[in-house]
Amino acid sequence: MIVEVFESAEDFLKTKLRSRAACLIVEVNLPNMDGIELLEHINNLGIRLPTIVLSTDSDVSEAVRAMQAKAIDFIEKPFIEKTLIERVLNVIQ
Repeated sequence: MIVEVFESAEDFLKTKLRSRAACLIVEVNLPNMDGIELLEHINNLGIRLPTIVLSTDSDVSEAVRAMQAKAIDFIEKPFIEKTLIERVLNVIQ
């Protein structure tokens, strides 16, 4: 499994990775474009990427926003690493 990390949503959008990625994990709290806005932008481009959204300071409206943007999961931090790994494996298998 290959994992790539990006400093920002904008850096991710500059790559061709989005067309070959199996699963995207985004943090809500990103500079400039937040993780949910990134997911909405990807959807608007017609790209469907299974996406897990992570959030430290979430509320119900944020979780709803993520699910409306077609996130496959919304996980609040802190979380158990095993949980995230299991969810990613479910997506890519």
